[in-house]
Amino acid sequence: IIFSSSILEAFDEQELCFVMGHEIGHHVYGHHDVPIGAMMKQKPPPALALKLFAWSRYAEFSADRAGAYCAESFDAVARALFKLSSGISQLGGLIRFDLDTFLQQVEDMDETHSAAPSQDWFATHPFSPLRVKALQCFYASELVKAGGTPRAQLEMQCAQLMRLMEPGYLDASGPDARAMRNAFVAAALVIAAEGDGISDTERAVLKDFLGDSVNLDKLDPAQLESALPARLEAMLEHTSAGQRMQVLRDLSMVAQADRDGAQDKHAQLVHIAQRLQLDPSLIDTSILRNPLD
Repeated sequence: IIFSSSILEAFDEQELCFVMGHEIGHHVYGHHDVPIGAMMKQKPPPALALKLFAWSRYAEFSADRAGAYCAESFDAVARALFKLSSGISQLGGLIRFDLDTFLQQVEDMDETHSAAPSQDWFATHPFSPLRVKALQCFYASELVKAGGTPRAQLEMQCAQLMRLMEPGYLDASGPDARAMRNAFVAAALVIAAEGDGISDTERAVLKDFLGDSVNLDKLDPAQLESALPARLEAMLEHTSAGQRMQVLRDLSMVAQADRDGAQDKHAQLVHIAQRLQLDPSLIDTSILRNPLD
């Protein structure tokens, strides 16, 4: 394990114990035996790509538990994660870390669907407050103290937290999920149809996303293109920026399925991003980076 000079200067002993325990946890649990980076370079099907990134986020939760066990201090763990995510190395004076306020971000995400920063939504690591909240649940469990929360309940709590990171809008109910799904179906068909029409590769990718719930042969890309502006407007009304970023990421994956008409597909993605009030640069920070290179 190699430490930068800034970490050694900024972290106290318990915070360093968390960092070391976290990295040793990755080794003990064999996380590096799954070469996600190499697998993603092979451009796996969307369903597999989503599972790989979800697995990576759960791996971080597991490694965090190993680090927390070594640190033996929830406050130290929370401070370490705050320093790592914020880049702020020294706390005190003008900069004070308030744990309750930090964790309130999780409640806000759950209740109002407030957006997480794009680098957290699209990274292999969970949103930082979710990691701290998961460790708060860990410290309250029977894995740490006698009579604590049962293991099964702990894992359910963590699964609920993880769903905030990857809401399943293609299967979920509610106005937000419905708006996301309707916009995705229309935009995905429009993007796939660019060039010489929907190829077998694109059809397979769309099926990975939509399953058997949508009959692609009965959908008319021209009609969906006419309906797309209204569907994007409905999505803008009912969803958070984080949810819209997720749909844009999934559309980026559809655009990568076949290079035919690549420039037109990219132009469609840019247009959709702008209609959803998102930065078009997010197109190149989705699961598979730089799809048109």
